[in-house]
Amino acid sequence: MSVTAQPFRAAPFRPLSHVMDRFSVDLPAPLRDALDAIVAAHRKAAAAERASEAFGDPAAAPGTDTTTVAWRRRTVHDRLADRRLTGALLDTRTAVVTAHLRALLGERGWNTDWPPAPVRLPGRQVGVSPREHRTGAPREDVVTITVVLDPALAQTVRLAAYWVSEPAVRRLETWARRYGHGPASRRRRDPGLEWPDEQALAARERLRGCVVTTGDIMRAAIRRAVAGGTAS
Repeated sequence: MSVTAQPFRAAPFRPLSHVMDRFSVDLPAPLRDALDAIVAAHRKAAAAERASEAFGDPAAAPGTDTTTVAWRRRTVHDRLADRRLTGALLDTRTAVVTAHLRALLGERGWNTDWPPAPVRLPGRQVGVSPREHRTGAPREDVVTITVVLDPALAQTVRLAAYWVSEPAVRRLETWARRYGHGPASRRRRDPGLEWPDEQALAARERLRGCVVTTGDIMRAAIRRAVAGGTAS
């Protein structure tokens, strides 16, 4: 059997999953389904490319030896991996979120060198209740997905959420010192606290609306993908 020499191509470096950052993101179920439809379409295209260019039966093409077929398979594998890294192939949820996160951060001017946060970044910003979903969907229609981000991108997302929210968070802290922690504090009055009137409560809600979480940013990226935005 003759063996055809093929040019050597080193496999590109792929970050290992254990050095990546994992995020849990709450989504309305229809948005999750739309995200998965994008993933399915890209997987179908990738599978067709593999089948047509790399995974044919050598017996079907006389003169094509197994070494050549293996090299073709590796070539297609590497090409698909490169396209995945650049955002051209979005065949996983993480790939979709990553590509559109980069584009979204750029559009909003958030893809910048943020200063370090003065405190350890919290998982939940001040003013965001753990009992409330920010997805715009009823609780029973909310599902949770996991995405895995490159550490540098993950840090940019965290710092963007922190600094964009910082003015509103400071004012919410001032509000809490004056009125207590929200309407529920009316039932447990501290003699040193004022009673929040409707205007004060409305101001608090406006400030809460200015708080941005990492989940908010990722949901916006997914909505951008579903709306047909161009990936970075």
